[in-house]
Amino acid sequence: MSSSEHDNMSESSNLDPASNESTFSPYSGTSPSQIVPELANGIIELTCEDAIRENKPYLRIIEEPVDYFRFRYRSEMLGTHGCLLGRNSAQVKKSKSHPTVELCNYNGSALIRCSLARHNSSLEHPHKLTEEDQDRDITSLLPLRGSYKVAFSGLGIIHTAKKDIPTLLYKRYSQELKQNEFNERKLRMQCENETKNINLNIVRLMFTAHDVTTGAPICPPVFSQSINNLKSAATNDLKICRANRYYGRPNGGDTVYILVEKVNKKNIAIRFYELDEIGDKVWEDRGHFLQSDVHHQYAIVFTTPPYRDTKTKTDVKVFFELLRPSDGRCSEPKEFTYIADVYNRDVKKRKAESYSSLGSSGGSVKSFSDLPLTLDFANTLTKKEMDIDPMPILPPNNYIPPTPPLKLRLDGRRVVTERV
Repeated sequence: MSSSEHDNMSESSNLDPASNESTFSPYSGTSPSQIVPELANGIIELTCEDAIRENKPYLRIIEEPVDYFRFRYRSEMLGTHGCLLGRNSAQVKKSKSHPTVELCNYNGSALIRCSLARHNSSLEHPHKLTEEDQDRDITSLLPLRGSYKVAFSGLGIIHTAKKDIPTLLYKRYSQELKQNEFNERKLRMQCENETKNINLNIVRLMFTAHDVTTGAPICPPVFSQSINNLKSAATNDLKICRANRYYGRPNGGDTVYILVEKVNKKNIAIRFYELDEIGDKVWEDRGHFLQSDVHHQYAIVFTTPPYRDTKTKTDVKVFFELLRPSDGRCSEPKEFTYIADVYNRDVKKRKAESYSSLGSSGGSVKSFSDLPLTLDFANTLTKKEMDIDPMPILPPNNYIPPTPPLKLRLDGRRVVTERV
């Protein structure tokens, strides 16, 4: 069993069966928030290994969902959109898979329910999980002595606007509590504060198994790995779409324009780095830009950092990439070349050494072939060809150009003068 499954199982505790009936039953009205204090206590957690060893029923995730999926608002759900696929679908493009869970160590019929949970707790997420554009509970009935593997296909995630979440939480909690058990003002304030701590761009799938007749939970729930909102600047894939240049001077300071996928100007950086022959990073620096240099989240104007050796004799290939400091995610790197200064190149130095070799030989030249090509060519010129033309004589400063002659013509009774 993978380590992620152990982590998922560790989030549920070995609760008393009686309390489980009221806690996880889809037909009961117990608030999910009531589970947290019990998890915080020192109750022994039930892992998959414990369930296998004790032959107790447990859920096991066979196919995890993809890491990135677009959360859509309800108004965007019209038409055909892609559904939530399994992680193996990204590796094998021709074969599509879906999130799959298996109920183990159980022989009776069961009801498997799939819902959305928050990324850092077992509480229900305000976003809504839909199946084939139908707003309903996502459940699957396992027949008696049938297959206990369930693949959830056609799933979509409806994005709930942040301004609507406090009202949604208040409605949910007020229905679960009796009228005399809560203060309306305090509950509304609690919902407002809770909304600030909910990450709207990360969710998890929560799978629960229930008895068909009573609705009682058969085993603790399991949680999938996190699903990130594909179109959010806080969690999406970083990508450099295009750049106006991929080269610059070793001294840095060259202006580069890049087009990118949606980024958050407060949570983005540009990293330059160099790798050696075995792939180890030997140099790293950041591109320089301000938040005002990020244009509408889709373009960045920055200046290149100086290379570690500003007097490099050869062109150096490095890489640059987008970096999101909040989670450390990076884009696919792009190549960038630091072009050596023309005065520092090895070619120029070799030419200079060829000229200086004349003096190093003691001033003795045995043949014309020992001379540089430029001197050898100069010796073939005749004296007449090497003579310099005299400098032309310029007119004095008080020189006045002559007035062009005038032409007289008769226009009726008038004499008109015209310049030739």
